[in-house]
Amino acid sequence: MRSGDRTHFLHNTDPTGTGGKNSATLFLAFPRGNPPSENPLFLSVAEFIPRKRPGNILKAFAQLARPQVHLALVGDGIILEEMRELASELGIQKQVHFLGLRRDIPILMRASVATLIASSQEGLPNCVMESFCIEVPVIGTEIRGTRDLLENGNGLLVKLGDINEIASAMTWILDHPEEAQHMGKGGRENMVNYDLPHILKAIRGFIC
Repeated sequence: MRSGDRTHFLHNTDPTGTGGKNSATLFLAFPRGNPPSENPLFLSVAEFIPRKRPGNILKAFAQLARPQVHLALVGDGIILEEMRELASELGIQKQVHFLGLRRDIPILMRASVATLIASSQEGLPNCVMESFCIEVPVIGTEIRGTRDLLENGNGLLVKLGDINEIASAMTWILDHPEEAQHMGKGGRENMVNYDLPHILKAIRGFIC
């Protein structure tokens, strides 16, 4: 439930109506600009396949060693069970929430202090653009697509496969909430360059 500017964790709640085993935890939204201070939440939205590298996110999260912080992973895929086992091996299973496929991703994003993307290959990742549209900062790997969206200080870029850098970026987000919030706002401003009128204008300029 929500009280004032705080976000509370409701366990065994299924807002998707599916009753699925992966929807055991719901993170309700908080008013924009007031991230949860007691139980900060990081979010990853990605298919559980090797090139998305969810294991890197789990290993980096384990390095935080902050029991009050939580990580939610949205998605399904062939390595999901492997990642569940990894979370248990790392001793973070009580802080990590595998939420399966969701229809309330914007709500989850708004309840997060940052969105994480550790992929080795992307186009223009939707999760980054969606996060920026609601002013949520992003930590992403320095690859084509993600790099284009996070340039100019609109997010935190980390080297592909560098667990320590991901953990350091997560620590920075937690220790610099005001700067992180400003980063999210900058990302939203950058999204203007990707709206339909700007894209059509660029296409016309290219053709002409």
